Amino acid sequence: TVAAALVCAPWYAVNLPAVLPRVWNSMNLGAGEGDPVLWTAGNWTWYPLFVSRVYGLPATLLMAAGALWSLACLKAAAPDARRARLAAAGWLVFSYAAWSVVSNKDARYFIPVVAALPALAYSALPTPAAFLGLALALWGARNVPRPDGAAWPLADILREAARRAPSPGAPVSVCVLSNHVHLNTT
Repeated sequence: TVAAALVCAPWYAVNLPAVLPRVWNSMNLGAGEGDPVLWTAGNWTWYPLFVSRVYGLPATLLMAAGALWSLACLKAAAPDARRARLAAAGWLVFSYAAWSVVSNKDARYFIPVVAALPALAYSALPTPAAFLGLALALWGARNVPRPDGAAWPLADILREAARRAPSPGAPVSVCVLSNHVHLNTT
């Protein structure tokens, strides 16, 4: 870590004055799309409310209780179970914190980590409660939002790439870049 910091220090020394204002400006860009501002309760409850929409409130509450219980029972767990529980908890907490800081809120960012909650929760719940929670979670999972394919008109993009080819049938390289004004400083 120290070696990486020393290697990167010259870049940061030169670019930090340009990067910091852009990061600051981008922190609230999501508000322009209707997303909550970083320092509001709406921002910090966005993903927990999303999880309750995915699994349903009863299953989410049961899984949250199970997750807390599984962490409270860490000392009694076998070493492999302890490591697995800590890994699932770390994945959940880190993802929640990281995606909550990002100004744009989108289900696709958090969908991969949604599986960590039941994995953590059901590792310590008694069998009947685990089956009840699993049934509730599966029932609620039918509400998982599907990505909007219209946002990326792939057929149109490929047609345009083929049209711009140097000759018909020639290979074409396609590179998709973000047009976000604060993404790059150079």
